[in-house]
Amino acid sequence: MALGEYGGSIANPQRTLIVNYNIEKVKQAIRLSYHYVSDIKLEQCSFDDVLNIYTLHLSEVLSLGSNMILLLTKEDENKTKIVFEMQRAYGSYNSSVEIDYANKQLNMVCDALSTVLSMTEDDIEKLRTGKMIVPSTKVKSAKSGWGCTILLTIIIIGLLIWILS
Repeated sequence: MALGEYGGSIANPQRTLIVNYNIEKVKQAIRLSYHYVSDIKLEQCSFDDVLNIYTLHLSEVLSLGSNMILLLTKEDENKTKIVFEMQRAYGSYNSSVEIDYANKQLNMVCDALSTVLSMTEDDIEKLRTGKMIVPSTKVKSAKSGWGCTILLTIIIIGLLIWILS
C-alpha cells in the first residue's frame, strides 16, 4: 500500500471497469443503484450528467461515512469505462480495516450496478416506480458489532457498581 499525501494515510481504494453497455444505460443504473445498497444516502448524492461525475454518499457506523466517486467515459457506442474511487467524507484512510470495509462497499455498489444493468426495461420501470421489491444488502461494519456491545457492557457494569455502593 502506498502512503498518501498525509503522513500515515493510505491511498484511496480505486477500481476501473469497462462494461459492454452504452453510457446512458450506465448513468441510469447508477441513479437506481441505491435501491440495492441500503448504505447509500440519496439526499447526499450528486449526479453530474454533463461531466459524467457521480458521487454516492455511503453511511457508516461510528464515522461520517465515505463518498464513492464514479467517473464515466464513453469508450465506444456500446462500451463505457467506469472509474470508482472511495474517499472518506472527512479525513483519510489510515488502517487496513478501513480499507477492507471500503473495498466491501465498493464491491457492494459494483454488484448493485451489475444487477441494474442486467435488468430488462420492464424491470427497470418497475424499480423506478416502486413496484419491484428489492432485497436489502447491507455490509456489516467491523466496528459496529463488538464495539457497541463492549461499550454497553461497561456502562451497565458501571451503573450497577454505582447503584450498589
